[in-house]
Amino acid sequence: MKTNGSRYVLLAFACFIAFILYFVIKVQTDSAYDHELMLEDYYRQEKKINKQYDAETAVTEDLKPQISQTTTTVEIRFQNQAETLIGTALFLRPSSQKSDFEVPFRIHPKQVLSIPKSKLEKGLWYVTFEWRENGKDLRFKQNLYVE
Repeated sequence: MKTNGSRYVLLAFACFIAFILYFVIKVQTDSAYDHELMLEDYYRQEKKINKQYDAETAVTEDLKPQISQTTTTVEIRFQNQAETLIGTALFLRPSSQKSDFEVPFRIHPKQVLSIPKSKLEKGLWYVTFEWRENGKDLRFKQNLYVE
């Protein structure tokens, strides 16, 4: 039986499609390739955006927390603090949701919030501070690169 070249092209194309489909199915079914959102309740968080925006715009330069690193800790100092601050610090690791954690804090005037570097992997972290000062809800975001 005689065959022409178009059958070989179709056979090669079908093999290529099967090859691609094999990897698509493998990635979708294997838990090692799971792709996750940074936050589980991402869409619920979006509904709070107006309140968060108001809290972020209320933070002036003199209220922004100052972050510094020592060899063993990451230290956070709140500026112009006249009262005890109660809030949370959320540390998000963009590359791994499993590394995310939240630190509730209660800081008296002139105290420093210290986070041991042993809790932080080296690399980029998104840090979000939420606290209440002088009757205002405040929120501040900053990128932190841990060395």
